[in-house]
Amino acid sequence: MPDEYVTRHDCDGKFTQLMDAIGKLENKVEDTNKRLFRDNGNRSHQSIINDHDRILRGLIWAVSVTAAALIVSLVGLLISRIPI
Repeated sequence: MPDEYVTRHDCDGKFTQLMDAIGKLENKVEDTNKRLFRDNGNRSHQSIINDHDRILRGLIWAVSVTAAALIVSLVGLLISRIPI
């Protein structure tokens, strides 16, 4: 039954391993944060997504206005050809 107790040395070893793992995670989180949300020389992913979203909204608006104008023109043409 020697495995039923934990020595100070075992605790220190596990603590060191956990602190190293936490440090690596903190570095990865910080790196991910920089890439996603900060413009540090390169455009961040968030900026690229915002630009694409803005462009797509503009294109959708332009297509909608064009389609509406085309429908109004066709309806006007059809109404003008109907004899009264």
